[in-house]
Amino acid sequence: MADARIARLRFALAIAAVLLPPALPAQDAVRLPDGRPGPGYWQQQVDYSVEARLEPQARQLTGRARITYHNSSPDTLHDLHWHLYQNIFRGDSPVRGVEQILGRRMAATRGITVHRVAADGRPLDREIAGTLMRTPLREPLGPGDSLLLQVEWEYEVPPIPTLRTGSRGEDFGMAQWYPQIAVYDDKHGWNDTPYLGTGEFYLEYGHWDVRITVPSNYLVAATGTLRNPEQLLTSVQLRRLQEVTPGRVTQVVTAADLEARAAEAPPAERTWHFTARDVRDFAWAASPDFIWDATRTAPLPLQPEGVWIHSFYRPDEARAYRSSASVASRAIEYWSRRFGPYLYPQATVVSGPVEGMEYPMLAFGGPASRIDNQPLMVIVHELAHQWYPMMLGTHETRYPAMDEGMTTFITSLALEDLFGRGSFWSPRLPYFMRGVLGSGDERRILQAAYLLDAGSERDFRLLTHAHALDEWQLGLQVYVKTASVLFMLRDVLGDEAFERALQAYHERWHFKHPYPEDFFRTVEDVGGRELEWFWQPWFRGTATLDLALREVTQEQDAGGWSARITLENRGDAIMPATVRLTLRDGGVRDVRVPETVWMNGARTHTVEVAELPARVRSAEIDPTRILAVAWRSNNVWPAGTPSAAGPLLGMSWQGMLLMLLGAGLAVAAARVSGTFVSARRSGARVVRYGLGRLTLWTAARGWRVGWTGWLFSGGTLSLPPGRVVPDELRRRLAGVAAGGAAGGLMLAAVGAFLVAALELAGRLALRPEGHHRLDSVLATTVALALLSVLLSLRPRPALGYLPDHPWLRLLRLSGPRAERWAATRALLAASWAGRRPREWEERWIATATELHDRSRAEAGACLLAYLWAMDRDEVGLAAEYLIRAEHATRGWS
Repeated sequence: MADARIARLRFALAIAAVLLPPALPAQDAVRLPDGRPGPGYWQQQVDYSVEARLEPQARQLTGRARITYHNSSPDTLHDLHWHLYQNIFRGDSPVRGVEQILGRRMAATRGITVHRVAADGRPLDREIAGTLMRTPLREPLGPGDSLLLQVEWEYEVPPIPTLRTGSRGEDFGMAQWYPQIAVYDDKHGWNDTPYLGTGEFYLEYGHWDVRITVPSNYLVAATGTLRNPEQLLTSVQLRRLQEVTPGRVTQVVTAADLEARAAEAPPAERTWHFTARDVRDFAWAASPDFIWDATRTAPLPLQPEGVWIHSFYRPDEARAYRSSASVASRAIEYWSRRFGPYLYPQATVVSGPVEGMEYPMLAFGGPASRIDNQPLMVIVHELAHQWYPMMLGTHETRYPAMDEGMTTFITSLALEDLFGRGSFWSPRLPYFMRGVLGSGDERRILQAAYLLDAGSERDFRLLTHAHALDEWQLGLQVYVKTASVLFMLRDVLGDEAFERALQAYHERWHFKHPYPEDFFRTVEDVGGRELEWFWQPWFRGTATLDLALREVTQEQDAGGWSARITLENRGDAIMPATVRLTLRDGGVRDVRVPETVWMNGARTHTVEVAELPARVRSAEIDPTRILAVAWRSNNVWPAGTPSAAGPLLGMSWQGMLLMLLGAGLAVAAARVSGTFVSARRSGARVVRYGLGRLTLWTAARGWRVGWTGWLFSGGTLSLPPGRVVPDELRRRLAGVAAGGAAGGLMLAAVGAFLVAALELAGRLALRPEGHHRLDSVLATTVALALLSVLLSLRPRPALGYLPDHPWLRLLRLSGPRAERWAATRALLAASWAGRRPREWEERWIATATELHDRSRAEAGACLLAYLWAMDRDEVGLAAEYLIRAEHATRGWS
C-alpha cells in the first residue's frame, strides 16, 4: 500500500514538473543567470551639493559640500569609506616613489586637506591613510536609511597636468577634486582600492548640484547642464547660444570676444551653476582663453530635441578643434543608434590642459598630431566612454578591459562611420608617407598591436586587476586586445545579434554596476548561444589562435570539381573560421568551419566542397583578417600565396625603400655640398670628396667630377699657402664639419620647398576637398634634415674602421690599392680611438712619406703622418709633415 502511494506521488510530481512553469528566481537574487539585474538588485546612491571657489594664482580650491548618502543595501553600515585621490601628490604619499607613474613626472602638492566631516551636524572622526579615508558613524546606518553629511576641504591643484588633473598657466582641468564616498556593492562590499595612479575609478551614481566660483574672465566647461547662462554671458553671446540648432555649429564665445574681455578692468568673480542627474562623478575645466562652440544632435531616442554638444578650446588650438563639436555630434548619433541611447542632456569636449580623459558628459581631448587623426580620434574615444563606464558603471580598476577595451571597440566602429575605414592617418600626412606607414585601417592596427604580445610571456588575462598590469599592458594591450577579441565575438554571433546584445546590455545595466559575468550572460541570453568556450580562452586565459591549412586535394567528376580542405588547429584557442577558395576561372567560394569541430579536442578537420565550376587555385583561412591569428604564414595554400587582404598593415615596402634611398641621397648631398662650401671659405685650395669610386673635387678653376679606381670615402682638403699650426688645422677641420651640417640645413630648406610644392599639387589634383596644410610635409623634411645634420657633424674626416681583408673582398677589391686603402683607414681609426698604431702601419707611413713627387698620394700620406704624430704628442714631427703636405699641393690645378 505504501509502495502504491509512493508511486502515485512520483507520478504526480512528474506531471507537475511538466505542466507547472519553472520556478521563479529567489526574490533576493541580485544578479540573474541570464545576465539581468535580479529582483533583489541594489546599489547605493550618493547625492552631492557642492560650492567651490578657485583661486588661479594660488592654484587653490576651497570647497564645501552637503552629501546625502542613501543606504539601499540589506546591510547595516557602521562607517563610511572615502577616496582622497589627490593625496597621491602629497610629499608623504607612499605611491610617489621616484615621483613617476606611467612615465609622467609628478609634482608635489598638499593634496586634499579635509577640514571637517559631520553627519547631521555632528563632527565625525577621520582616519586617513594615503588616498583613503574612513569615518566611523556615531549611529549605525540601517538598510533603507539616509544620512546627511557636511564636508569642508581645500585642494592644491598640481602646477602641471598630471594623472588626469592639473593646470597649465591659467588653464585648469579639475578632476578628483573633492572627497568622494567609495562604492559599497554586493560583490566586494567597500571598494578600498588605493589610488596608485595607474588604474582608474569605480564610483556611485547620484544627483549633483554644483556652484563654481572663478574670476569673471574665466569660462567653465563641466559635467551637467549650465543653469545660469544669462548671468555669465553677454546679450550677444546668450542670443548665439539660444539660436543653436541641430547640424550647425555656432560659436558662442569667439576669439574677438576674448580680445575684448582681455582689455577690460581687472576681473571680479562669477559663479557657474551646474546640475546633473544619474552621474558617477563631476569634473570641470576653466580658462580665460576658451573659445566656445555649440551645436545639437539630430533627435535621438529619449532625446526628441537632440543632445547639446559643446566644445571649448584655446585660439591656438582652433585648427585642430574647430570640427570637434560636429564630430562629437555625429559620433553620439551613431552610438545611440547602434549600442543604446545617450541618456544625458549634453556632452562637452575640452581641449585641455588634461589630455585624453573621460568624465560624465565631459571629454578632455589631446594635442594635434601631424601623423594620425588626433585630436579627433582622442575626442571620439573619450566620448565613447560615456557608454563604458559612464552609463554602464563598470569597475574600472578591477576590470580595465570592460572599460577601455569596449570603448576602443566602439570607437573603431565610429571612426569608420565618421571618416571611412582606413582613416587612422591624418589627412595632413603626405601621400608617400601613408604608403610607407600602411593603409591606416584601425582594426588591423589594433590586431597587429595585440599580436605583438600574443603567445608571449607578456600576454595577460583580460580579467586582470589594473594594479597587476605593467605600463605596456595597461597603456596599450588592454585597449587593443579587448577590441580585437570583440571583433571576433561579433563574427561569432553575426553583426545583428551582437548589436542586439550590446543594446540589451545597455538597457539592463545603464546607471548600474555590471560585472563581466553580467556582460557574458547577457550576450549568451540575447545571442541564443552558450559561449563559455569563447570567454575562457579570451577573457579568463591567455590562449592563442593558430589555425593552419594543412593540405588541399582536388578531383574532377561529372558534376565538376570537388576539393578536400584539411585544417589543423595548432593553438590552444578555438574559433569558427571562413575558408575562401579562389578558383581558376576567377570565382570565389567561401566555406564556414564552425568552432564545434574543435570542441572534443580534435587537432585536424577536413571539409569537403563539391560541385565547383573550376579547379581551386588557392585557399586562405580568414581572408578578411577578423581572427587574431598569431601566425598567418600557414593560413594560405599553396604556401607563399599572397593573402587576399594584403599585408596586415598594408605597408608598402617599395615606398619605404624609396624613402630610405631618398634620405640617403639627401644626407650624401648635404655632406658633400657643406664640406665643399665650408672648406673653400676656410681657405683650402683643393677639396676632394669621394663617394665610392666617384670622386668630386674642386680647385681654383671650379668643380670637377672624376672616376677613379681608388676607392675613397670621406673628405680631404689641401692646406692654404704658408705654415699652418696644428690648432689652425683643427679649427679648419671643425669648420668643414660645421659646413657639412649647414649643408644639411640648406638642403632641407630647398627640399621642403620642392616636396611641399609636389604635395600641394598632388592634393589639388587628387583631393580637391582635402586639407592643403603642409605642416606634416615640412615636419618630414625637417626630420630628414636633422638626420643630415647629425651625420654631418663629424669633427674629423674619418668614417670609422672596418678591418682586414674579408670586408675588402666583399667589395671585390684587390691589389696594392686596396691594401693601401685598408692601411690608411686603419691608421685613421687607430688615431681617432687614441690607440698606438701597429708596427706595419708605422713602416707604411715611413715608406709613403719618402715620396717627393707632389702627388696626391704624397699629400695624403703626409697629412696622415701628421695625424699619427699628433696622436703621439710629437708636435715637431707633426709640423714637418704638415709643411710637406702643404708643399705637395702647390701647383695642383
